Amino acid sequence: MNIGYDAKRAFQNKTGLGNYIRSLIAILTDYYPENQYQLFAPRLTSLFNPSDFKNVVVQTPQGFFNKKFPSLWRRRGMVKDFPQSGINIFHG
Repeated sequence: MNIGYDAKRAFQNKTGLGNYIRSLIAILTDYYPENQYQLFAPRLTSLFNPSDFKNVVVQTPQGFFNKKFPSLWRRRGMVKDFPQSGINIFHG
């Protein structure tokens, strides 16, 4: 299964929802390695290193408009990326 996540909090929040999503990804990749996990994030930071997991891919805004307005990308743009990414289910 190909599972998508809104991963903004994983990369930007040090506590709370950031801890939740980082822990969730770590647990799911450990217990369900057959799945592919796609993280959609407006920007990457050092709070979370997705390369620690072999079945995690990160997608960031592409194109001038999406990079200039990442909040709009999170609302509309990343949804348009789902069919190309083969997402079966999305956790927002």
